[in-house]
Amino acid sequence: MKNFLSFPIILSVALGMSFTLHSKIAKSAEYEEMTYDELVNRLQKKKNKPLETNRDSLEDIQLHAGFGLINSVNTIEINDIKKSKDQAGFQISFGIDLFSPYFLCETTLRNYENAMIGSQTRNLRELELKVLHRDLFSPQLGYRLGLGISNRSIRISDPQQNIYLTETSPAGLLVFGMEALLTKNLSFGLDLNQKWALVTRTADKQALDFTMRMDTHF
Repeated sequence: MKNFLSFPIILSVALGMSFTLHSKIAKSAEYEEMTYDELVNRLQKKKNKPLETNRDSLEDIQLHAGFGLINSVNTIEINDIKKSKDQAGFQISFGIDLFSPYFLCETTLRNYENAMIGSQTRNLRELELKVLHRDLFSPQLGYRLGLGISNRSIRISDPQQNIYLTETSPAGLLVFGMEALLTKNLSFGLDLNQKWALVTRTADKQALDFTMRMDTHF
């Protein structure tokens, strides 16, 4: 009777061990198949993927060059007297994408014609460095928004007041602009720039200027 009762137990244990062994063998076979076929392909794809990503990101980087016409209102303070005067000029700009079509770094060279206020003559030149964010409202219309710093060199002479001043000072700047894409590589834009002196001991206090730009992208 004991042998009869122990037989089902032994049979159950044997079946359980057989099932466990079969599962392990199946998993081992499956693992060997992935290693030989799929795993090699996956490793090859992972090896090539970073190279493709770097290549694509470099191909997306664009260079920018442009020309613009400026009308600027500059505020000068001499002997506690502030005077504002508009000056016209032109600019040449160069830029490069910062590893994204939405961000770029731009350098601008600006030269202004002489401005007269009574007996006072002003001459101004600028070098700007800006970081800009660009995006599109539509396929042909976009905007640009950014900030930067300007190195402003100004020369003022007033023989009647015996004033002769030459100085170079830094200024912070904010820029907001709109641009229309005429072609894939050509755009027309309008910029509004606000500038303020970053040091107190300067006659060049602030400026507000408006710029019409024509830019190429390549």
